[in-house]
Amino acid sequence: MSIYGRMAQQQKLSPQMIQQANLLQLSADDLRAEIFAEIEKNPALEITGDSSYLSAKDSDDHQKFLESTPDSGPTLQEHLLEQWAVTPLDDFPLRGRILGEQLIQNLDEHGFFVEPCSNFLEEDDSPGLLDYVLEKLHSLDPSGVCCEGIAESLAIQAENRDDCPSFVPCLLKNHFLLLDPPRPPLILRKLNALPPEKKAVCMDYSALTESDIENALDFIRTLNPHPAQDFPSGNSTVFANPDVIVRQASEEELEDGSDDFVVELTSGQLPKITVSKDFRELAETEGASARYASEAVRNARDFLSAVEQRTRTLHLVSNAIVLHQKEFFRKGRSALVPLKMAEIAEETGLHEATVSRAVNGKFLRCAFGVFELRSFFTGSGGVKASKPVAAATSADEPATVPVSEDSVLSKEAVQAQIRQILSEHEASGSTKKLSDEKIAAALKNRGIDISRRTVAKYRSQLNIKSSFDR
Repeated sequence: MSIYGRMAQQQKLSPQMIQQANLLQLSADDLRAEIFAEIEKNPALEITGDSSYLSAKDSDDHQKFLESTPDSGPTLQEHLLEQWAVTPLDDFPLRGRILGEQLIQNLDEHGFFVEPCSNFLEEDDSPGLLDYVLEKLHSLDPSGVCCEGIAESLAIQAENRDDCPSFVPCLLKNHFLLLDPPRPPLILRKLNALPPEKKAVCMDYSALTESDIENALDFIRTLNPHPAQDFPSGNSTVFANPDVIVRQASEEELEDGSDDFVVELTSGQLPKITVSKDFRELAETEGASARYASEAVRNARDFLSAVEQRTRTLHLVSNAIVLHQKEFFRKGRSALVPLKMAEIAEETGLHEATVSRAVNGKFLRCAFGVFELRSFFTGSGGVKASKPVAAATSADEPATVPVSEDSVLSKEAVQAQIRQILSEHEASGSTKKLSDEKIAAALKNRGIDISRRTVAKYRSQLNIKSSFDR
């Protein structure tokens, strides 16, 4: 029996642990709804008079509001995580499960990866771990998500289809750009004109005909370039109630030994609940009613314990994040430093999967706005500073932090430098637009050596058009 199989059996014997894990990953809004659902199910739970819901009528009104709110359906991440939880991982049952969860949370609204997948690997990870996890992720529904972009997405969809022409996946992975414009004679000429080093070993170019290309194009048109379109978009208007509030410590708090920033949970917005005194007294009697009351009281205490455990864990994780990202709370998003969940797990003594659940779907409010807790875990941008990098500033965003030589740069810090380079170029009055290649050269002069392709990706994430379109 696999290690994961033994773990699954142990969890079945520990319903309290399952309940704690389920409540931990709920947002404040979802937890509120879960509390009212539990109150309705278990009569041993009751709302106390000093809660934000002062009467039974208030809780009834809230329940009616929840029931009248249209269900937008699960998000893409929720849909994938549900499948991932039951996907067999014989080769990497523990580390593979965690990595898969992290990669699923790393998807944008199109179902494509935001950060490079390698950013989520640890130093001691096995060489084949990432490929193994990606292969499993590519088998999930909808087909074509968990990819780097459209070309890979279409190739994965093709591989998952029994009616796919044999060479199409290879064509999509290696020569996607040659398919535009979609004219078979032109595409065939382009393929045959490729130098030997550009030809993929998975295709027999000499055997291809115009008819083959036409059939391939017809098949590709049946694929979906937007595999995540049926799920709620991240661009939809969302009114997020923060789970965590971070504020500057007052003078009195600083004198009492508090840190620069104070982390508070919005638990005051949740209904305050307790175990009913009547049920506790009934449980101490005898008979069938006593047995029913005893079970209800036990379930109520387990639920209260799970809620309290969620509060402690979320506060612990949030404090650790704030300590790591202090410069963000002083200067803004461009001051984020690289941070991985494994670091927070090690510092807090929690399992990495517990940290992932704690930040899942949670929001933090601070002086700069409302942010997803998960957004504070940033990749390194794939580069170290080869020389000291000056702070980037702009009219729209606070200054970044100056970076010393050999410091690891976050993606946001690199993006801030790109934004500044473009702003300075525009202010110079030059009518010639900077290409991605020239931006990469300018970054190199600043001690940041990244590829033109990475510049293009970061520029796109900043919603800045290419030099051709600007």
